[in-house]
Amino acid sequence: MKLKIFSRKDLIHAVKCHDIDSKTAVISFYDKETEPVSLDGTGGRVFSVQLDDLDKSELKDAYYHFFDEASEAAEFVIRAVNDGCTLIFQCECGMSRSAGCAAAVTEFFEGSSTAIFADPKYCPNLAVFHKMYYALCCARLKLTDIDTDKYRNVDVAADRQAAIKRLLAIIRREVELSKNEDHRSELFGAYFITNDGISYSFEGGMGSFFTAGNIEELLEKYAEEDFLFVCYRMWDDITEEDSESGRTYFTMGKVGALEYFELIDKKYNVREEIVYD
Repeated sequence: MKLKIFSRKDLIHAVKCHDIDSKTAVISFYDKETEPVSLDGTGGRVFSVQLDDLDKSELKDAYYHFFDEASEAAEFVIRAVNDGCTLIFQCECGMSRSAGCAAAVTEFFEGSSTAIFADPKYCPNLAVFHKMYYALCCARLKLTDIDTDKYRNVDVAADRQAAIKRLLAIIRREVELSKNEDHRSELFGAYFITNDGISYSFEGGMGSFFTAGNIEELLEKYAEEDFLFVCYRMWDDITEEDSESGRTYFTMGKVGALEYFELIDKKYNVREEIVYD
């Protein structure tokens, strides 16, 4: 996957120098008072997003409606990758919005965005990063005509059964820790889908033996191969992990990541949900 981060000037220069062609896909972020860069005559494809680079104080009130186009942008990226395009991410200075979006795409496909976050040239917008990464995980499930995983690093596109086995082992360990008064389990929530069409949702922590006992009963009721999907999150962690997408950056639980879990439920034909809270 070829990926570049451009400023507005960089993209205009590339257009003038005929460096943009039909195998180029651009996500262009532009400010309210400007117009998107035109790719007319180049043959390249572009997804333009009017998105101001808000500071923390402004973002606090606008977060849930910030970058509403992430879902469409994610589908645009996956289709472009499937078509063998070079990806260009562009914003005014080529530092924040473009870097945040590029970092999310790199994290999703390659499994690490460290090179972008560690580069002093960039100051990735974290809201763009989180929203784009979440949207890519959803788009992977929505675009059933594309095998997205074949473009992802082998460490990212995990073997589902191997991932389920590993995650169940972690959850079993945390259940055992919850029985010991000298140790606090770090497991904050878990979600399971089994091959009988039932989902089991555990929310609110595992401080009580009641919740831990319910998970233990579930793990005894089903064999490892009966689990189709497993997800967990820990206290004070910025990530979650599941058997479908690997390491994720939702940090919102099932309610906050509702679209993603609805897509997961649809994929595995969930007909009944059992909730423990």
